[in-house]
Amino acid sequence: LGMALGDSYNPKEEENGGRIVLELALDCLYHATTLTPCDARLYNNIGLLLEKIASSFSGENQHHLYMEKTNIHQAYQTSIKLHQSYQTYGKCADVTHDYDGTCLNYALFLSYQDDFEGAVQILSNLFPSNNDGDNGVGEGGGYDGSSSDAGTRIREDAFRLFMFCQQQVDLASL
Repeated sequence: LGMALGDSYNPKEEENGGRIVLELALDCLYHATTLTPCDARLYNNIGLLLEKIASSFSGENQHHLYMEKTNIHQAYQTSIKLHQSYQTYGKCADVTHDYDGTCLNYALFLSYQDDFEGAVQILSNLFPSNNDGDNGVGEGGGYDGSSSDAGTRIREDAFRLFMFCQQQVDLASL
């Protein structure tokens, strides 16, 4: 319900309570975390929704905007930690694509803040460097645009963002 409400948000309806819909959606997601506190997908969705809320404050109330950005960091970091604990402590349903998606979403948020180093750090979890040149995406990226494999698409997008952010970091160090 929380994400459905969030998806129904229309910025053009701001005067008609558009932000209230986002806050109601956020309340639904926070309530869901009390019922299933170890669901990393919930925290990823909270991060996405908080980004929508933060973008609705463009220029107004800088303190509130700062708090939303802090909450965004916390939501994505919680999701990533939960995903990593799934991999470390137990076998459960395959959550690799969810983890990849969370890393991509968080890195996108960081890159929008011009925190390219932070984005590279997050995405390096997906693309550890190794000596054989394998970036984990496959030859030529492995995604030709025609595949409906969401996991491959997420990895491709994440790798492109990783390369872009790494380039920004390299340029800044010149």
